[in-house]
Amino acid sequence: MSAAGEEERNIGDSVILLAGGTEIPASRSKLSAVSPYFAGMFNPDSSFIESRKSHIRIKDHSAEAISKLAAYAQERRLKLGPPGR
Repeated sequence: MSAAGEEERNIGDSVILLAGGTEIPASRSKLSAVSPYFAGMFNPDSSFIESRKSHIRIKDHSAEAISKLAAYAQERRLKLGPPGR
């Protein structure tokens, strides 16, 4: 099996979301619990290629927004404030 195949087969729960040039570590199960979008994406029976990838590029959303979503999924608390904080 190729290295890429190994990466796809052994991804586990951890995922890196790539947004705005920033790598954001996250948990597939925790993101799925708070977001129907991610629940569908990470479903192992889905046709989404992202369900088998360890790094997922998120387009059309800022790194700040994705980082806040990942933090909310992890902690179940949402920290709001002025942009950039």
